[in-house]
Amino acid sequence: MIGKVFAANTINTQFGNVTTVPEYIAAIYSWILGFGVSIAVVWIIVSGYILMTSQGSPDAVSNAKKNIIESLSGIALLFLAKLVIDSIWKPF
Repeated sequence: MIGKVFAANTINTQFGNVTTVPEYIAAIYSWILGFGVSIAVVWIIVSGYILMTSQGSPDAVSNAKKNIIESLSGIALLFLAKLVIDSIWKPF
């Protein structure tokens, strides 16, 4: 039922042509996934630079490692959310 809301009409959006709510959600999420992973990769690069230039400072090293772990966790959460969305909307 939810998937058939826009079944009669095709809506042209910035995310492409969509005909159902699940297609619209998938299109939006693909943009969010790309943006989130890009930000996380940039943050990993910045944290790696901080780690390399810390000159052995324990605070800088632990902060950089924490940031890298949090960025990798964020990427994992984004892909886990994609898995959950795909499993929920598949039946529709």
